[in-house]
Amino acid sequence: MLQHVALLETVHFRRGYELPMRNLVEMFQDAGCENVRAHSQSDSLVFSAGRILASRAPDIVTNRFAREHDVAVSMMIRSLDELRALAGANPFLSKESEKLQLMFLADAPDLSRVAELDTKCASPGAFALCGANIFLYVPDPRAQSILNASYFDVALETTSIMRDWDSVQALVAMGEMGP
Repeated sequence: MLQHVALLETVHFRRGYELPMRNLVEMFQDAGCENVRAHSQSDSLVFSAGRILASRAPDIVTNRFAREHDVAVSMMIRSLDELRALAGANPFLSKESEKLQLMFLADAPDLSRVAELDTKCASPGAFALCGANIFLYVPDPRAQSILNASYFDVALETTSIMRDWDSVQALVAMGEMGP
């Protein structure tokens, strides 16, 4: 069995809604996943499953979660190996980690859409595409910036889930500790 990371995000219907991570762990276990552990600070889970189950788990869990909690949840899965490779491939690692983010895209964008991205609008920040992921350097995360999920979702015609760099590192560490 391979280790995977589930990245979750709620569609906030209720102000201040927090994902009940304990329920999500149980739902992954009921779906057949093993060694399920929650990283509550980032609404993410690390789990073990074969490739087929890992690809089916998002639909199984999000549908059940919507029925039981009346809240829509989007989810993306990345293998631990992929996440580990991304952690080492970040072109902005020389920058302060609190200013780094990783955006996970639902699918790799069409290259013609990528060519239309306005890199000048990102200044003083920067972004770099890596398959179905985007590395972000955001010097002032509080400031209004083009470097947000809405911009990339529309420009690339996809959906995304974003994590800060410390959470990415924590998820890799959780996975490497094993079950």
